[in-house]
Amino acid sequence: VPKGTTVIVTNLFYNTPARYNFLKKDSTESANIISLVQRLAISRSCVAVKLIVDKKVVFSTDGNANDLDVIYTVLGKDISENLLETYRCNARIKITGYVGKPRCSRSNRNYQLLFVNGRYVKSKTVTAAVDRAFHNLLMNNKYAVSVLFIDIGVSNVDVNVHPTKMEIKFA
Repeated sequence: VPKGTTVIVTNLFYNTPARYNFLKKDSTESANIISLVQRLAISRSCVAVKLIVDKKVVFSTDGNANDLDVIYTVLGKDISENLLETYRCNARIKITGYVGKPRCSRSNRNYQLLFVNGRYVKSKTVTAAVDRAFHNLLMNNKYAVSVLFIDIGVSNVDVNVHPTKMEIKFA
């Protein structure tokens, strides 16, 4: 779409009552939407994103292509100031991103974000690798913060693991 395009979504299910019945409480649906847009903003730091919910700005990124700026805006100062940059590249795969210092660990994996070829996904292999890398550094039931971007040939990724295409497996 042309630069400066604005997308506004209102009354998403007003004309589809069957789908409306499957919605949870407004606060739950709002939290799900915020989480989705946050992941989209992180995956495309070169795109300016402004999320407004109930006439309140939840967050706004400027599209300057600086991943750390977006992470600061979306995940907060505490996390962004405790990240270490990571980079690994060879002929088949490129891994970039950030991992959190042990002091900014969390009690769940919500802050372990993985983007493969620009798309947010989940991978048990990558989750296990992050857990293994930090197992001697973190207390029990604490999880490392990570924002990883993996670029890999599509033939090396199986997206048909789950119906939502959220989970992937690597060849």
